[in-house]
Amino acid sequence: MTIIRTIGLGLAVMVATFAVHEAAHGLMALGLGYDVFIRVNSAGPASGSYSSGLHRDLVDAAGPAMTLLQGLFGLWLGSRGTAMIGFATVLAAFLMRLLAAGISVINPNDEARLGLSWGIGQWTVHAAVVGCLLILTVLAVRRARPSTGPIITLVLAMQVGIAAVVLGERYLPTLYL
Repeated sequence: MTIIRTIGLGLAVMVATFAVHEAAHGLMALGLGYDVFIRVNSAGPASGSYSSGLHRDLVDAAGPAMTLLQGLFGLWLGSRGTAMIGFATVLAAFLMRLLAAGISVINPNDEARLGLSWGIGQWTVHAAVVGCLLILTVLAVRRARPSTGPIITLVLAMQVGIAAVVLGERYLPTLYL
């Protein structure tokens, strides 16, 4: 895979990871009967708040659950002759949730809110999700066997993708359902 394709893959997969993660939050809230908004880096009730802690927890859990499923999907892709795409898919999921754990130091993210709600501490769910995604990433990299250059290129492209999503969210449209 050329460096340009690797950069494009990293950017596309990272932006898609955010979009799918937030769509999972929004669709769970919609399924629970709420009017919702979905942006590339946030989702929630269009007005007001959730009517119960259970609803809030279900919506909070939907995003990380989808990201774990993405990791499994990436591992499956890697077994279907598209090892580098599979690796990129798993790596994006891992990096996204690792970043979410870091951000939770300042502002508790999905997993941190779940852990606090469940009384198991802010870091327990983060550790479980990031740990599972790390294992999937190791399995995917073993399958893809990329050299160091493509790994570094993917990670850097994904960091640019993260910055684009976070800094560009306010310029992108909001979907209301």
